[in-house]
Amino acid sequence: MTHDKDFKRKVREQARRTGRSYASVHRCLSRQREDNAMHRFTKITKPELGFTVAVPPGWAEFPPQLTNSPYEVARFARRDHASHLCLVFRSPGSAGLDPRIPAEAARAVLSASGYANFALDDAQLGAHAAARLSFDKPIATGVWVVRMYFASASDRVFCLGLGSGDPDAALYDSMSAEFEIAA
Repeated sequence: MTHDKDFKRKVREQARRTGRSYASVHRCLSRQREDNAMHRFTKITKPELGFTVAVPPGWAEFPPQLTNSPYEVARFARRDHASHLCLVFRSPGSAGLDPRIPAEAARAVLSASGYANFALDDAQLGAHAAARLSFDKPIATGVWVVRMYFASASDRVFCLGLGSGDPDAALYDSMSAEFEIAA
């Protein structure tokens, strides 16, 4: 019997779709798989808010800080040699809203607050097409790096904001992949 036939099928399909070699796709997907295995998550469901967020073990939940944004609905953090922060925002939207629109609006507000080096990319937030806004800001101990993932669902816009003085892009992408929006 073929070992891990579902994984191999996924590799073949992606290689065919992208035109890359099987070996190249296999290496890339294996690395992603290892990264995801390293990131074990605790899932926290907020049915009254319509989402489930995945945070690494040891991260604690704190009350939202509405002075940060009236749309902040959840806050998680870990303190170690650098601060790690996960925020969830939920704001009004409309069906079919392009997630780049709220991302661009956030960019304008954040730019006025001293953030810079913005990059806007297509991404995924769980099963939803999303826009990923990456940026940073100098702080006393170095640089605060942030990634925000915006997705529109029904009449709401969800934003998963992940920031750190010691960023881990693979962790951020894994957390965004695990994010669930209730139907």
